[in-house]
Amino acid sequence: MFKPITLKPVLWSILLAAVALLMLTTSAQAAAGGCRSDPVLLLSDLTVVDLSASIDTDISNVNSVTYTFHAPRGVKLVAAVNTSIFGNKEIIRYYDDNPDSTYTSDTVVDTTINKVGVTATTLIGLRSQSVSGYSKRDLMVTISTWLLSIL
Repeated sequence: MFKPITLKPVLWSILLAAVALLMLTTSAQAAAGGCRSDPVLLLSDLTVVDLSASIDTDISNVNSVTYTFHAPRGVKLVAAVNTSIFGNKEIIRYYDDNPDSTYTSDTVVDTTINKVGVTATTLIGLRSQSVSGYSKRDLMVTISTWLLSIL
């Protein structure tokens, strides 16, 4: 009677829709000067995570952008999609070692020049949090989704 839904096409559809939406927002950043790294993560609990780093210098001055992401225990990384022109300058490290409903990102931008302004943002569902600082520093964001999980 009911046709079972296969999970894989649903996951890819969600991921592609999120990437398409995010790509619309990244083109405006390039026009404003500086550059922006903007990977998207799809997790096994169907959470879509948008990590970004707005960097106040040209991409030619960026050696790497390293994202270390911590998800709740047991939540696996299904896919990571690079939505920018950073290519292999973008490094994603993933750990499932956080308490339930807690997600933490640590962003480090390595540049050829010192004290470049950086804003790191993590977006999970409707929750977004940013922290500003400088290159070669850990910029940490923690988002708790416990309220969303009980609704």
